[in-house]
Amino acid sequence: MSYRTMALTYHTFPADLSTVHLALVDALKRMGMRVLPGGSGEDGALRILASAWRRELQVECEPRASRETRVRVFTKEDVYFQENVAADLVAQATQLLEQRRRERSVRCATGDGASAAILSVQPGAVALAS
Repeated sequence: MSYRTMALTYHTFPADLSTVHLALVDALKRMGMRVLPGGSGEDGALRILASAWRRELQVECEPRASRETRVRVFTKEDVYFQENVAADLVAQATQLLEQRRRERSVRCATGDGASAAILSVQPGAVALAS
């Protein structure tokens, strides 16, 4: 486990602000964290506050372009600042965004998506639609 005096993690996602924000909230909940609304800042940035165990996270999502969002994650555990939790959050949000992108592409490939039954799409698996 690596501890630092200040743990800031930055990551830029190739997706719009609302999509990234929803994926981060979903990932935090999957990590068992209590998610609190953090409000919004000037320049359109959205903030998320989360906590669990003795950990606190402050996440800021900032729109950089129409399809690009920069995320800044500040993590603190007890009196130490820890970057592992932030790296886990970024990895899980990335996985969720990729999964949603694959599901959208399967829906597009099957038509309008209204009649398609998508059960699960795993990497390397064949998607079934009826």
